[in-house]
Amino acid sequence: MRPSAARAARTRTVGDRERGYLTVEMLMAVAASLVVLVVVVNLLVVGYARGAARAALDEGVRAGARDLAPVATCQARAQAALEALTGALAVEVGPVACSVDDDVVVAEVDGLLTGWLPLVPDQPLQERAVGQRAVDHDPKVDADPAHRP
Repeated sequence: MRPSAARAARTRTVGDRERGYLTVEMLMAVAASLVVLVVVVNLLVVGYARGAARAALDEGVRAGARDLAPVATCQARAQAALEALTGALAVEVGPVACSVDDDVVVAEVDGLLTGWLPLVPDQPLQERAVGQRAVDHDPKVDADPAHRP
């Protein structure tokens, strides 16, 4: 046997024994990368949900501050905005609660944003928006449903 043929045969058998060795490492690296990606995306979604809840509450407070029925208008507008902005996350965010104290409209939402993996802890969501009523109103007129627009 020629020396170059013997070396080629020896190289081939060493290569055959190591075949597939990098596949396990690559598989582990890809799996770890995907886990990190899911955690980062989950944290981004939580941040988005917080911002969307704040924006929805602000929208509800603005609408309620201009209406003669501030509580109903605030709840309807804020809930609609929350569902439009968060989609399926609206279930985790929870319902919107509005109230009026003197001439101040308050909208609140409490919820729990669950982590997609055990690595990501559940994030409590408590947001609140406050706005001053902008409507000149008479309490007697506000109490009578016939005078509402």
